Amino acid sequence: KKPQALENRYHEFRAALERAGLIAPDLLTALTAGKAIEPMFLRTDTHWTPAGAQRAAETLAAHAPALKG
Repeated sequence: KKPQALENRYHEFRAALERAGLIAPDLLTALTAGKAIEPMFLRTDTHWTPAGAQRAAETLAAHAPALKG
């Protein structure tokens, strides 16, 4: 299991982005849900698989109207 500080890093970073007025869609939740269906990350590094990239793109697209400003 990851140390608690690592577990919180993603959420703290997103919160900082939002405090700065930036839109920060929650890719972690989307990718975590997707891994129940198929791998979202390559086994040997931190890059997304094609399925992970697709899920990230779909999550970002759902926020596209807000991203336009």
